[in-house]
Amino acid sequence: AKLDEKAPELALVGMDATKRDVVAFDKQLIIDVAREGAWDPYRLHLQRSLTAAYKKLPTDGNGRNRFQALWEQPSFYQAFLRWRVLTLLPSELITKDGYEGGMFFTWLLERNEIMEEILLTINPQKDDLPQVTKLLFDAWQSTAETQREKYINLAIACAVVFDRDQAITTPSEDEKYGESTTIKPLARYRWYMEKNEAGKLTAPVHHSSARDLVWVVCAPVSTKELDWAIAKMNISRRNWGNAYGMIEYLMERAVNGLNPYKEYTFAEILKEGGICGDQSYFCVNTARAHGKDIEHTRG
Repeated sequence: AKLDEKAPELALVGMDATKRDVVAFDKQLIIDVAREGAWDPYRLHLQRSLTAAYKKLPTDGNGRNRFQALWEQPSFYQAFLRWRVLTLLPSELITKDGYEGGMFFTWLLERNEIMEEILLTINPQKDDLPQVTKLLFDAWQSTAETQREKYINLAIACAVVFDRDQAITTPSEDEKYGESTTIKPLARYRWYMEKNEAGKLTAPVHHSSARDLVWVVCAPVSTKELDWAIAKMNISRRNWGNAYGMIEYLMERAVNGLNPYKEYTFAEILKEGGICGDQSYFCVNTARAHGKDIEHTRG
């Protein structure tokens, strides 16, 4: 279908929205849009259809629930999510050069929970939207088809955190994941995915929201440090705060500014002790290595 201003609006409310031919048309339309790369015309068509649907259903006064009748319409709600996601993510960035980009959006726009997670996690005022979109697509494309839904929240978190370069506290000598002085987004994504699949994480990442995982994947440490935490730290999820007390308080560092470390690593901090900043750094970032954040809570 040609998606111009003369194209009939999509049926989004009432019995019409549930008719078999309407549902079939919607599925075929997404396929056609993906094949032609017509995401911007499709977004505008969704906008026109949402406006037309809004006019068909009466709102309930001026209270906070006055739009409840609309949100209870499944087709309207999904169309609204699609419109918001396509408004947020610059689809042309990843769909202009090939079929896979279109397949990503086709996959995404069929999954309400994932669209909700994207809209709740990405901040259009703070995040680099083109870079977030590219990183999200790269993670999706590099993941086996059967694992994409399982790790999409991890992909969203990594895309949001690493839309700008993030430095590593101590550069890694580990070549497997290609890290140097900054964290490589896909390397960090793959590391958590691999450890999760191996059952190494105290807090499995596929059980967490993208909003929570933002505070996990941001650990400013190398893969080598993350591996150390996995190998050496064996504390239950509930009791991870005890890691703070594992670091002996070093009065000379507090009073005289002593630096006892050959390099600033978890192993050296555990061996030599430290002050409150070192204790917090050790506790928080070894927890993050295990998929858990103990420094922030999200509403």
